[in-house]
Amino acid sequence: MMHSPNFAVACVLILCSFKLSSGQTVPATFEIKNEWPGEFRAEITFPLTQKYSYGWMLYVTFDIPVDKYVIDETRKIGVYPDKTKYVFLYHTYNKLLDPPASRKRSFQSRGRTPKLPKAEVLMIPLAYEGENVRVALNRAINGVTEPPRPSSTTTVATTEATPLVTTTTARRGPWWDLLTTTSAPITVARTTRKASTTQSTTVEPPNLEEMNLRYNLRDVITKSLLFFESQRSGFLPPNNRIPWRSHSALRDGFDVGQDLSGGYYIDGGYVKYGFPMAFSTTMMAWGLLEFRNAYLASYQIPHAMNALKWATDYFIKCHVSKFEFYGQISTPKIDGEYWGRAEDIKKARPSFKITRFHPGSDLAAETAAALAATAMVFKSSNITYHRLLIKHAKELFQFADKYRGSYHESITEATQSFKSWSGFWDELGWGALWLYKATGEDVYLNIAKNRLDKNPNKDAITTFNWDDKRIGALVLLAELTDENKYKYQVSDFCDAKLPAAGGEYTPNGLLYISEWGPNRHAANIGVICLMVAKLGLRSAPFRRLAHSQLSYILGDGGRSFVVGFGENSPQHPHHRGSSCPDQPAPCTFADKEVDRVNPQPLVGAMVGGPDKFDNYVDSRDDYQQNGVAIDYNAGLQTLAAGILELQVTGQTFSEPNPEELQSQILQNFAVKHDYNEVLHKSLLFYEAQRAGELPPDNRIPWRKSAFVNDKGIDGEDLSGGYFDAGDYMKFNFPMAYTTTILAWGILQYGKAYEDAGEMENARKAVKWATDYFIKCHVAPYEFYGQVGNGELDHNKWTTPDKMESVKRPAYKLTSRSPGSDLVGEAAAAMAAASLVFRSVDSNYSSTLLTHARQLHDFAVKYIERYHRSIRDAAQYYQSRSGFEDELAWASTWLYLATNERSYLSTAQTQYRQIPTPHSIAEGFNWDQKTPGVQLLLAQITKSPMYIKALRRFCNGLQPDQNIVRYTPRGLIFINKWGPLRHAAGVSYICMGAANLGIEPETYRDFAKRQIHYMLGDSGLGSYVVGYGPNPPTRPHHRASSCPDDVVCGYEHFSSELRNPHVLYGALVGGPDINDQYTDDRKSFEHNEVALDYNACFQSAIAGLKYLELYPPLTTTPEPNTATTTTTVQTTTPVPGEAPINPEDLEEFFENNNNIDWGNYGPGGEVVANTTVMAVSNGTAFINQTLPNNGETNMTAFATTTVGVTTSSAAFQTTTQPLDTTYITSATTDLTTLNPTSVSPSTSQPVKTSSIITRTTTSVTPVIVVLQKTTTEAPKDLVFKGGICDPMQVFDFCAIERRKFLTHPARQKYECRYTAFEECADKQGATCDNLWSFWNFWNNDASYDRYFTELELKCKKKEELYKQKCFVRGIQNTFNECNDKVQFIPIHPKESNVMCRWHAFQNCTNEQVGHCLVTWNTWKYWNFNKGKPHFTPEDRTCSSAVIRPTLWLINIIFVFYFTQLV
Repeated sequence: MMHSPNFAVACVLILCSFKLSSGQTVPATFEIKNEWPGEFRAEITFPLTQKYSYGWMLYVTFDIPVDKYVIDETRKIGVYPDKTKYVFLYHTYNKLLDPPASRKRSFQSRGRTPKLPKAEVLMIPLAYEGENVRVALNRAINGVTEPPRPSSTTTVATTEATPLVTTTTARRGPWWDLLTTTSAPITVARTTRKASTTQSTTVEPPNLEEMNLRYNLRDVITKSLLFFESQRSGFLPPNNRIPWRSHSALRDGFDVGQDLSGGYYIDGGYVKYGFPMAFSTTMMAWGLLEFRNAYLASYQIPHAMNALKWATDYFIKCHVSKFEFYGQISTPKIDGEYWGRAEDIKKARPSFKITRFHPGSDLAAETAAALAATAMVFKSSNITYHRLLIKHAKELFQFADKYRGSYHESITEATQSFKSWSGFWDELGWGALWLYKATGEDVYLNIAKNRLDKNPNKDAITTFNWDDKRIGALVLLAELTDENKYKYQVSDFCDAKLPAAGGEYTPNGLLYISEWGPNRHAANIGVICLMVAKLGLRSAPFRRLAHSQLSYILGDGGRSFVVGFGENSPQHPHHRGSSCPDQPAPCTFADKEVDRVNPQPLVGAMVGGPDKFDNYVDSRDDYQQNGVAIDYNAGLQTLAAGILELQVTGQTFSEPNPEELQSQILQNFAVKHDYNEVLHKSLLFYEAQRAGELPPDNRIPWRKSAFVNDKGIDGEDLSGGYFDAGDYMKFNFPMAYTTTILAWGILQYGKAYEDAGEMENARKAVKWATDYFIKCHVAPYEFYGQVGNGELDHNKWTTPDKMESVKRPAYKLTSRSPGSDLVGEAAAAMAAASLVFRSVDSNYSSTLLTHARQLHDFAVKYIERYHRSIRDAAQYYQSRSGFEDELAWASTWLYLATNERSYLSTAQTQYRQIPTPHSIAEGFNWDQKTPGVQLLLAQITKSPMYIKALRRFCNGLQPDQNIVRYTPRGLIFINKWGPLRHAAGVSYICMGAANLGIEPETYRDFAKRQIHYMLGDSGLGSYVVGYGPNPPTRPHHRASSCPDDVVCGYEHFSSELRNPHVLYGALVGGPDINDQYTDDRKSFEHNEVALDYNACFQSAIAGLKYLELYPPLTTTPEPNTATTTTTVQTTTPVPGEAPINPEDLEEFFENNNNIDWGNYGPGGEVVANTTVMAVSNGTAFINQTLPNNGETNMTAFATTTVGVTTSSAAFQTTTQPLDTTYITSATTDLTTLNPTSVSPSTSQPVKTSSIITRTTTSVTPVIVVLQKTTTEAPKDLVFKGGICDPMQVFDFCAIERRKFLTHPARQKYECRYTAFEECADKQGATCDNLWSFWNFWNNDASYDRYFTELELKCKKKEELYKQKCFVRGIQNTFNECNDKVQFIPIHPKESNVMCRWHAFQNCTNEQVGHCLVTWNTWKYWNFNKGKPHFTPEDRTCSSAVIRPTLWLINIIFVFYFTQLV
């Protein structure tokens, strides 16, 4: 992780100072809880008596160095080099600290040190939202009691030297290098944030003499936005600021096959009403557009934009087709039957939509208004999103106006709560006006006037709310037209609300419109009158009216009506989620009735308000006075922004820096997962599964020693090992498989474990199993394969330590009752584990290898499927795939562990005996090891047989192959029982294939998508207990489901409460084929956990972490000036040889990680000699000499950012940056070659240990000329020097883009790339690996020659013709385009506006312009019913020019068509 210079200096400040002000810090206690050799676990506790809203840090000072020190639930951001001082920062989910009942907060930590340390810990709270870490630390050091808020102005980036601490000297390097023994002060270049290029705005001062502006309106806006975040539905983003909220209603829309998650819950319930949600969005966007300075002054621009985008993203989902829009999720009846958390909703939630047959003009038009208004907000920061919103807004408005009707007549479930009483004409006018504001298209202004004039509702306008938009539309008309008639109407409206004009008020001054949400009506009218005042109409009285209503709501009425703001604010709002106690306590209707303050603060929510006599009861039962809703807050927030705009009048505010703003706006929540945390927690899961006597360093506090008396038939000690799943069985077959995979992951991705600080724990996880297997292996041909009886075990639901009295049978395999599959897997596990321990405990490694040899001999000598000998295992882990795969698997691992050729030969023979064909749909799991065998043998031998098998396997898993099913959200679905386990298995195998260079990008992307699905990226939540969004809380697991000190039984199995103990790191089974998943303990298939589930998952996580640490090579060449060639020769092993030194095994596995190529030719043939040539002009090449004929093959594999290390086993690549000139190290024996006479077979290699390094010394280039034998050049293209040059082929075949339209090839090929591809195949027919150079060429090609993404996806003309060139398809296109252009004027007034006819031509050409008969067909379509769609006069418009490219395409097609005729 990289930090800014400011952060580096901040770390210096904090780590060098010991005099932190107690006034700005909170002392914490540091208590050692557990200790074991070299490690400790400690608890940090500090008093928490007040709320900290803006974040916090922990500063820890030890008396001795502490290694690998981490604090759970924090991020480490600073470590002093001597490891005595650490700084930690909060996570986004625990940024807000609220005082719990205990008035203290504790964090668990752990570290490594030879003896127990002492520590001083300080908690440093951040003082305000967005406070810089440096500022906070400086404040703590200097004892500033009231830190200033950030300045309201942002200046152009400047740099000033500021002395901060007089102890050290600054110099170049990492931040700890700033510390020296001199006493010169640190000089820091302090850089302020770069100013935006957007111009600042200044508000003219109003007359404020009679307005007592005494409330903190910045706080009102800030808290109101927090309320909107409390109302979010769906998959919450990583920066969720509401600690008691999590993901909910993730399966909304599944009843209709749509993803309708997201949006807002409207009020204290969980129905998503689209009509008031859209109004709230429009209102909020209006306020942000009109009162932007207020949001700038409050530092809330990003939060306000996120609040809008949360709604509009949902509306886009709901708009599933042009004339279909989902307007409501769930019903009042369903909502009324449930009182609890949104996260715990289990009932099905129906979806309701409007269509052309069941229209809803009011709903569609209001949503169009919301999208158009929000589009204006995003126009300057995200033009792509702006255009998307405008597109949907236009289509929805066309839907609303074309198919008219009130939405509640189509969605009858809305009638009870949000019936459209005022009709739909006001929404049609309102929506059209917002589209006019957003697009400037006159047609919308004309439509707005027309629809408002036609409105049959002539009742007096009394308010402005989600139902009646008439006065809002009149305000927009007055602003947009400047016509007096509209100005008079809006001025009269506000005049009528003044006390002197007879407006009805409560005794304390609230403008009283309705008993339902009176505060809402007063706030909305205040907004309207502020807008009228901005027009210059009676500004003073209208502003006073708005201010008086806001002041009443905030406290002038005798109390505050905003939760968490001001004096005597509401404590019992009618809100389900807010009324629920802390999890995991259940939440029911009893929590509605109980007389207590809502446990969860619904900060910022405005309640309905008092009666007409100012009477108000703060009661959760009174949903009329104490209800909350997002439309309530939309008015409050906009009114507060309007008054704050007056408060800051005269002040100037700069817009946020565009890059910074963009980074703060919610995207699709692509989470950067903390792989280290996942590895840590997965290993905790294995520790939770331990059987036997637990060690002193046990990290699972709720686990106790259990089954310490497990005995064999003859009394052998069989204690230890792992419980298989949620039960207490010890099934050695899946346990051995788990052990092999964990060991493989450690060998393959050891650097990932080291970076995570988990290598020691990973080894312990393997050793816990192998220690047990050693006990089970009681004689050369005797091995215990199971402890416990499945039926007896599953009849009890309790903790394992409570089952000590149960006598458990043990089942043994012998020469008379063998089990080749189980014993072979155990041999593989022991062999793999021996490699893990070879460098750290050679004696233990030797012991494991001895057992592995004996077990392998047992498995090969006595053949049988193990479940035929251990009958009880047949119903749980039957070996359906047979034993052949395990035998080959075991032999391969024995070869790797011993380097004895006989094992490799045996493995290859056994591989050929595996029943064929191996079904791709079986995947890779505890029963089916064939893909694992293929991967290992491919790594060892590079044989095309295994490489092709691997390619076939991983290709077959891809969704476009239709071999394996996928869920709608992208999970590969191999088996309904534990589908995530199967997805993890194939992901791990394909990551290994990618490391061999077999379609690396495709396979790595596949694996990452599958693993990230499990971590929560599907949008449906995480499937890893204790990690990520909305993780499982009720896994099918006995020990974690049983409370402490309570007799546990099947009532706890059936309980709907969350497991009292968190089973950190456990991967549950997963969803069904439709992504449906229920967090239910009783669901075995989907919510059970198991050893083998986590095995490939954990190893794949390690692989992803490794790729994060060592990204794969790029293929984008960077030009340089000098060229130097270094040759390195290695010998690639062929089957039957033994190339691997046992001491190099870990290097073997690691080296294979970075190889994006194999030592084999394009057809998979083994290449005997490989020469690496590092070329500094941007591309490194492999010079391959084929064993059969001496031909040379060039394969590009790297860029200038690569340093190459070679060894006798494999090549290792690193990401060390290199300068423009390469030379070899001092050990390299480099022979200068004659460029005209040297062939690869006679060139002198460098020493195999050479490392290509960077230098600044100039070197004369060494050029190797590659020779090709008996190559006849194509007659169309003569290659320079007679050698087939792929780059020359591509240059020859690439027709320049601007010339293609008139090129003769255009007659045959619709797509430029199709013509290029066929030409290249022909001209480069004799080139080896022609297309391996494609990416290099395309990245480096000139602008006119390279191929864009769109061109690469272009289909052949014949396919396009089949798609859209039938007459019926062309006519449908004409109809669609005609509908789209109906709102465009036929003859626009302005010359720069496109007319309808030209817009229609553009639309048509974009879709079917390639069809030769398009415009001939148009003639018939245009006059199909006697009345033309476009008259000759319509087609004479000349105000705009049709797009030249499309028009030219059309002319060319017509020309060629006439030539053909």
